[in-house]
Amino acid sequence: MLEWNGNSSQGWVLATLSSLLCVLGCFIIFLDDAYYLLLPKAITKRFPFHLQENYAFMNGSLAFSCGCLLLTALYRLLPEAMTYLSSSDEENRANTVLVFAFMGGILTCVLFNHGMHLLTTESVVHCSHDGENKVEQVPSSELEHA
Repeated sequence: MLEWNGNSSQGWVLATLSSLLCVLGCFIIFLDDAYYLLLPKAITKRFPFHLQENYAFMNGSLAFSCGCLLLTALYRLLPEAMTYLSSSDEENRANTVLVFAFMGGILTCVLFNHGMHLLTTESVVHCSHDGENKVEQVPSSELEHA
């Protein structure tokens, strides 16, 4: 299936594959657009399909992709990184480097998230983390008349 040569390590291949699968998973939200574009109107009127308004599905999909990334990082990548670090450094220092590198990656993701919220307009970011001013969920019947 995949041939491992001396230049590519299994960790990089798994990280790349996991990232690509997460990006492809983000395109699931456009399935309803493809549904209405490709199928005849008789079918789409009889069986409406709206993923873009289904916030429970969107949150579940994001949580699933986050879980996949964490599983890949904790189960596959960290042990390989530990093996790589312990061969070059002493054992205690390798543990410290590994933990700080993992926490640094988490901190980088948090900072990127906050930066994106600061740089994008409120019309793009439809979330309220404090619970106030929640976006109302519009029924799909009202969306068809708009």
